[in-house]
Amino acid sequence: MEPTFSSDKHLAPSSSSESDSTLGDLVPGTLRPITSRETGRYDRNFTFPAPSFSTVSPPSLNNSLDSNGVPRYLPPKWTAYVQPEGQPYFVRDTSLRVTTDSDVYDPEIKQKVDYWTKHIENELVEKDMRWSDSWELYVGIYGNDCDYYIVDHNLRSQFWIGSVDICEFDMAAAVSSSHLEMALQSLYWTHVEFFPMHMSGLPRQCIDELICIFNHGLLDQLTSSGSTFYYSKEDCEKFVQLLQVARDYPSDGYQTCLVARLQTQICNQRFETHYGEQHVRLTRDRVSPELAQPSRLTARVVSVLSLGMARRYSEELDVLYIDQTVYAHAWRTFISTCLQEWKESFIYTSLSFLLHLIFVFAPGSSVLTMTSLLLFTGSVTASSLLIKYYRPLEKCQSGTAHEHIQSVQSNKNQFLLVALTYSLPSALHLWGICVVVINCIISIFSHFGFVPAIAWSCFVCIAFLFFSIVFSSIHIPSPRSLFSRKEKTAEDLV
Repeated sequence: MEPTFSSDKHLAPSSSSESDSTLGDLVPGTLRPITSRETGRYDRNFTFPAPSFSTVSPPSLNNSLDSNGVPRYLPPKWTAYVQPEGQPYFVRDTSLRVTTDSDVYDPEIKQKVDYWTKHIENELVEKDMRWSDSWELYVGIYGNDCDYYIVDHNLRSQFWIGSVDICEFDMAAAVSSSHLEMALQSLYWTHVEFFPMHMSGLPRQCIDELICIFNHGLLDQLTSSGSTFYYSKEDCEKFVQLLQVARDYPSDGYQTCLVARLQTQICNQRFETHYGEQHVRLTRDRVSPELAQPSRLTARVVSVLSLGMARRYSEELDVLYIDQTVYAHAWRTFISTCLQEWKESFIYTSLSFLLHLIFVFAPGSSVLTMTSLLLFTGSVTASSLLIKYYRPLEKCQSGTAHEHIQSVQSNKNQFLLVALTYSLPSALHLWGICVVVINCIISIFSHFGFVPAIAWSCFVCIAFLFFSIVFSSIHIPSPRSLFSRKEKTAEDLV
């Protein structure tokens, strides 16, 4: 069965007497379709009960008891499992297998699980949706309401009763049926990750395929700077090692959880890059031509203030956030480079304060001296603040990096203003050096005359040209580029 999708999200409970009698005196609630990512397993508030078990009984008397000392028994056909992270869950082994993380040891919750399970089975029969042994129903009880979804282990997909719009689950719309299937496969593997222990394992072929995928991802990272694979070469090597161990234990629930989590990430990456589509993204360093560009005036002002250095940061941020997707390893490389540059700027600017000793013996313009001091102070302050703010983000995951980049992006100017902020330590330092050089020329002119001042100016110009040629990899901007009317557009980056 291939599910279709529309906006019919809420289904009213059946009014059959059989279903209502199962619920007893409780008021029926709402049946809500959810995805396997919305079970709320990591969002639940909890408190540990007060310790009350300290007596050890002989094995024959050591029954499983609840916090009140009452024996705990599961209903027939139900089995308890513990997910590798520690979350208990329960499985009913019937023609339509049922999985829940609601506590069916509690008679009231068990009663609600039975009611909603029967209601869903009736809905399936009414819609002529005949389930098979490969189907598995998840139900989660919240008050009198019930969250649910269904997975098909043969199709490796997830679906619901009737039509559901996946955009209501905060998921991106697909561009084709095959693209949609990739999103549903990701949801399926999330379910397997959360409930792996009752499964009889995964086919070894599934693990072998995943090893090959990560081997290719490793090759792509080693041979391409624009790889769209989520993980760095170091991560790929570690995952391959883990999967080789998992291959030796294909029926183990812990290894099933491991494989499912990695399969989820692969599906997410393929959905983001439109894997298998005619318009697939093959490299992550191609900026979309539709990317909004800042105004020429704003770009020119920022270019002058930053001495052209903000452009590089802006372009790198554009590449980092292509298609609103952030690759963790690319972000870490970028922010590590920025931190190193800010640290170097802090050191060089601190040493530049010593240049003002010149004016102790040969006083220049007091205004220029104060200006250079302020510029150097601004550079040191900007470096310190940027290092303090971004150091915790150096090793963050892609989700945290995505939230940060999204928060600093402007709809009007994209990343131009934050790029100006990134360039402040170096830009203020260079502006301060320029002011010091001008002040030196004025000091030489006032103490030694016109000719020495001209000679000093020529020496500074020659030194600057030599520095630009020798260290051309730094991409020191030319004065022409700072005021050029031609702005680099997104098409220039494609």
